Amino acid sequence: MALACDTVAQTAPELGAFVGAVRAALGDADGTERAAAAGPVRSGELTPRERDVVCLVAKGLSNREIGEVLGLTEGTVKWNLHQVFGKLDVRRRSQAVWRARELGLLA
Repeated sequence: MALACDTVAQTAPELGAFVGAVRAALGDADGTERAAAAGPVRSGELTPRERDVVCLVAKGLSNREIGEVLGLTEGTVKWNLHQVFGKLDVRRRSQAVWRARELGLLA
């Protein structure tokens, strides 16, 4: 899977070097297994709503609980998480939280 990491390499070369070091330490120098650690958010920054959802995921809330806090339906929360997963190039909630923290998207 090709990642859009050109933007990070151009704007933050030290981040690219760090990611390379992490990959090497994990035994995944080509990035095939740890693709989520490789690049920036693909489709731009997370929206404020997506950040809210990831923040609440990081606090351990379920989709239903997140919906109650934000005044959304559970389906809307799932949609927002789907968008977050795509933008962060991850497959799981825990990966999304880890990746958002890595990118400084969470406080």
